[in-house]
Amino acid sequence: MTCADCVYFGLNPRDAGVFVCRRYPPRSQGIALPAPGGVHIQILALWPSVTREDHCGEWEAAPKVISKNH
Repeated sequence: MTCADCVYFGLNPRDAGVFVCRRYPPRSQGIALPAPGGVHIQILALWPSVTREDHCGEWEAAPKVISKNH
């Protein structure tokens, strides 16, 4: 029972190759960026990053995809 087999597992829409957990809504996160005369804070809404091998207590099986071969 790993993230790769979980219904909440998905690709990060902003960063190909990075996976996210969508069990709960995205969380706000502030990122400090250098700016002229100081620092600029950018607020982003992000899902937690996960790997295929991660696991947690919220795991639910992803539905099986059945294909029909003709």
